[in-house]
Amino acid sequence: MLACVRFSYPTDYLPNCYGVYPVSHSPGPGAVVDESQDIAFSWGVYSDLPDIWPQTQLSAKLRWRPQGETAYTEITISGSAQSYTMPAGTLSGDYIEWQVLIEYESGKYTSGSEWITISTVDAVPEKPIPLSPLNEYVDVSDNIRFEWQHVINSGTAQSGADLQYSIEGGAWTDLASVSGSDQFYDCPGGTLPGGSLRWRVRTYNSDGVEGDWSDPAAFVGIGPPAAPSISNITESARPTISWVASGQVGYHLQITKDGAVIYDTGETAGAEKSHTVPFYLANGSYAIRLRYINSSQQWSPWATSGFILAFTPPDTPTISVAAIINGARISISNIDEDAQHVYLLRDGVPIADITGLSTYDDYAALGTVTYVARVVDSNENYADSLPANVTVTVIGAVLAAVDALDAPVKMRLKAAGQPPVTRQKQLIGAANHYAGREHPVFTFSEFSTEVFNPSYYYTSFADWELLEALVNRRQTVLYRDMLGNRIFGAITIHNFTQEDDNRIMFALTIQRVDYVEQIEYAEVDAS
Repeated sequence: MLACVRFSYPTDYLPNCYGVYPVSHSPGPGAVVDESQDIAFSWGVYSDLPDIWPQTQLSAKLRWRPQGETAYTEITISGSAQSYTMPAGTLSGDYIEWQVLIEYESGKYTSGSEWITISTVDAVPEKPIPLSPLNEYVDVSDNIRFEWQHVINSGTAQSGADLQYSIEGGAWTDLASVSGSDQFYDCPGGTLPGGSLRWRVRTYNSDGVEGDWSDPAAFVGIGPPAAPSISNITESARPTISWVASGQVGYHLQITKDGAVIYDTGETAGAEKSHTVPFYLANGSYAIRLRYINSSQQWSPWATSGFILAFTPPDTPTISVAAIINGARISISNIDEDAQHVYLLRDGVPIADITGLSTYDDYAALGTVTYVARVVDSNENYADSLPANVTVTVIGAVLAAVDALDAPVKMRLKAAGQPPVTRQKQLIGAANHYAGREHPVFTFSEFSTEVFNPSYYYTSFADWELLEALVNRRQTVLYRDMLGNRIFGAITIHNFTQEDDNRIMFALTIQRVDYVEQIEYAEVDAS
């Protein structure tokens, strides 16, 4: 037997007296292994005197034990294979020691390497790195591949990942959870809304412990945004609808009753996410349809919600009406003590806030009209009086500025009676010529211009000066006459002719304008 000669050997083995020993152990000292997966153990064979002791392995024994214990489990590897794959679930304990013995001559084994300590406790993953999509435009109608890089000090594979997204910097929403080591996720088209989006990911180590979320990665989704979420409908006769939407630059809201649209905002610009119905609804069942448009000019799908109004109205007011010169007088009584506002409606349209008044004179009506008084309480609920009808007439013709209807200018009739009033209406459009067609094709627009030309006379300069002063105010006026003409307009021309007997003849050109008589309902004080 040769004497044991010691050399300077690598640190992961203990040399034996025969100069043959295992080397290059894997997993090495401090390595982390995943006991839930198959684990590959490997080693090499080294001989100090290869001519005497060849580097040949006849068999090997792999031993392992929980750290701190003396008993071990031994596995025999036949032949020259310098590796062994341990089945998943074999190891137990947080820290494991292992070593290998090599049979280099028949029945002769090395004394074994030092016990090598490995761990089954994986490191906690660090923040993963988002790779794609990143600062780019993405069509959300197509499949989108999200990719990232798993970062962990132990070098072990990812066992899973979670993904989240947010819209316009809003709350995070779960997108997907992935199992396994794949560092990507294929998101089906149509899952994400259009707009400015962010996403983040976190990964899990081999022990199923999650790490921190990655820093957010941004991209722009091209496509329609998600449907809005209707969050609240106030319980009052003039409800306020509130909703949640990300990236909104405009909205469109409709209210229906029995399938018919009774209110429609049309396409309205703005980021405001609440809307108060501008008129009062009666008790009953209603439905809401709501959509919004984002900065990419893409409309969301419609969101729908139903609601039921069942409010308790205030006391019903009482009114009476009577014709007066060039107008109507309305008397109001029996007003609820909780009333915050009282409105006067003419033919269903609110024309005046008459809160605190017992009478009101209307100098804008003409012909047979219907009045209703509406009382609104502090809960934004209402009660209407019974309707009252009256026929309003004028003497000759009257003209008044809309901000002074109770101070009209009167115009005389001719001796033969009511002078004629001419009317001209022009429909606005455009004529376009096309090749091969001799005559143009005319396309009408929605617009028109309408002009009225009444003619009257005065017998005193004082009357004429009143009219001229009204014209010079350059205000919108209301013209009414005994022929039934009722026109809101602007006086653009007035012709003047003076006769020898001081009779002043004049003619007006009044261009009809779109003047809105309807007033808006005021907000109530609910305090």
